[in-house]
Amino acid sequence: MTRIVIANSQSILRDGLTALLDGEADVAVVGQAADGIECVQVVARLLPEIVLMDVCLPGLNGIEATRRVLSRCPQVKVICLDSPHSHASMRAVIDAGARGFLPRSCTFQELVRAIRAVGANQMYLSPTISQRLIGQYRASRGDGSAFTLLTSREREITQLLSEGLSTKEIAARLHVSIKTVGTHREHIMLKLSLRGIAELTRYAIREGLSALDAPSYDGVSRTQREPARLECAWRPDPEEGPPGVSPVATSEHGEAVGPARTARKRRRVSPRRRRQRSRSGSARRAVRPRIRRRSVSSAPPGPAASRC
Repeated sequence: MTRIVIANSQSILRDGLTALLDGEADVAVVGQAADGIECVQVVARLLPEIVLMDVCLPGLNGIEATRRVLSRCPQVKVICLDSPHSHASMRAVIDAGARGFLPRSCTFQELVRAIRAVGANQMYLSPTISQRLIGQYRASRGDGSAFTLLTSREREITQLLSEGLSTKEIAARLHVSIKTVGTHREHIMLKLSLRGIAELTRYAIREGLSALDAPSYDGVSRTQREPARLECAWRPDPEEGPPGVSPVATSEHGEAVGPARTARKRRRVSPRRRRQRSRSGSARRAVRPRIRRRSVSSAPPGPAASRC
């Protein structure tokens, strides 16, 4: 037996629903409430299985009353009734935690189906409300979805960028120029208001363009990929070449990834010191001028007499 409390501001509607539901063998109306505050009090006292809540209640509206009821009695299930023309109320009812939503114009048979479905721990939405919710969801998601903002080529490039391919690799894969890929990348960043590959990767995973564990093109998934460890120590092996050649850094798989720095670094010399060295070298190499000496062995001829 499903115990029900009816919350509605009009007494004739409460009495009419009570009379109709009493005719069902598996349903029993145990209480009524004319406003939201009274509904919260009645539910806390009687603890029914289901509450038929009208959204437009005086004092405390049905949405706030639903929140308070579920906060005090989480095991209680709420079915709200309202006009399906209000988009804000439809979203608010679902956010409040209601398990069912019906328009006021629904038939009694549909109300009974909703009560039995919610009593079996299922969600029930009227077909009219379901169509309006789906349309509202598409309208709200269409503004920021990758499938509406980006073209087919831009979505393809977004996926390849999020999977770790470079611009050159994407250009070779798609048989286009590198400049074309760069232009598409700029357009993608502008349309999505993103600022880097990290944000683009998160966006692609969130929108379903790329999976978190999608295998890359080398057979290793993104979560299993580790940074390459470089081996930069030079080993004096004659097969590696003469000692003057710098070693090659390799990854853990044995692949060459580029030249590594040698342990011995060449000391940088400032231009001023270089000029001083060149000046001192040129001064040492300069040839000193030779001094010519007169010969004293021969005297000039003259009448001078020698002393005896």
